[in-house]
Amino acid sequence: MNNESLKYIISQAISNILSKTKREYATLNEIYNEVSNLKNERNNKGLRAQIRGRLQECCSQYDGYLGKDDFFQTKEKRSGLWKNKITGEPELTPYINNIIRQYPGIGTAMLKSKLYEIVNLTAGDQALSVTRSGEMKIDQIMRNLVSHKDRHRDIKFVKIKRRYKMYYLGDDDEIVDVDLYENTTQEDTVYNIISKEKEQPSECNGKTQLKFVSDDLVPKQTKNKEGKIFIRKNDINAWIKREESKIKNGNIAEGLVFEAEKKKLQSLSRNDLAKKVKWISRDSGDGYGYDILSYDLDENGNEFEIHIEVKSTVNLNDDFIMSANELQYAKAHKDSYRLYRIAKLKSNCPVCKVIEGDLDSIFKFDSNEFKVSIKSDN
Repeated sequence: MNNESLKYIISQAISNILSKTKREYATLNEIYNEVSNLKNERNNKGLRAQIRGRLQECCSQYDGYLGKDDFFQTKEKRSGLWKNKITGEPELTPYINNIIRQYPGIGTAMLKSKLYEIVNLTAGDQALSVTRSGEMKIDQIMRNLVSHKDRHRDIKFVKIKRRYKMYYLGDDDEIVDVDLYENTTQEDTVYNIISKEKEQPSECNGKTQLKFVSDDLVPKQTKNKEGKIFIRKNDINAWIKREESKIKNGNIAEGLVFEAEKKKLQSLSRNDLAKKVKWISRDSGDGYGYDILSYDLDENGNEFEIHIEVKSTVNLNDDFIMSANELQYAKAHKDSYRLYRIAKLKSNCPVCKVIEGDLDSIFKFDSNEFKVSIKSDN
């Protein structure tokens, strides 16, 4: 292998080492071993001499520097400690955040273009990636930032003059304008999703039934989101796909509760009440503040109405969203209100936790579209 190719192998080896060890510098012995692995060659004196020579030829701190490819940096001469001389993710993050604030909804290509205008690329930045042909190292860093830090859940929509405008939630929870849709078909799809003007199942097929559980609810452990980067807010197609799936799952969960309530009343020999159970959100719309109208019996066998709101998440302890109208109804009708928390919907045995009465004693509520999470002192 010639020296031109070897510098890229060494650069990749150093990146691998520092990624694993989380240190600032890699030792020469580590570099020898990693280059040997990448090249599938023996770690002998000849290879080690080539590595040392290439490190010094591509490092401006050494007299042997060739004056072109300033790829590598050493802690000090003859220390045996080396790192790549490139702009890494920690250095790029502040620049990227500033660009997003200035150009909300910016795409990946434009983001790179704007970044290159304000960041001086080193020779190491412009080095070609070993793992991706034709891609510079800084491009690889950018691609990783974009793909791993995307957060479609922060997209919001507001109806303005019969058109839906897309927004996203900024770093300080401020609403930042992104854009209007240019594609009429796409906007129609979004309108249908938001309005839930979609074909909904009349009833579930009866093959899947809810299992009612009494599991204790515990607060969900959340990860520290400090320093997260929010990019690709204009990727509306991903949002559409996610929202369609969410609505479909919500409809299935409501259908399971609808059938479970009828079967409950039938088991109590109250077929008359079973026939009166109504799927309100499907047949009358979402404005009532609850999804299912059903009935229950008190200790004397007297019937009374119950108003059921159905919320489906992957796990029982996951946070979920309530509208202001839903929360207002829950607080105003504590005696008849029931919250049915559905989980494991995609399994053969979805589970349901029934919560009665005052939600304030169990949950905390954030913002105007309420994200509901379990209190830590519950």
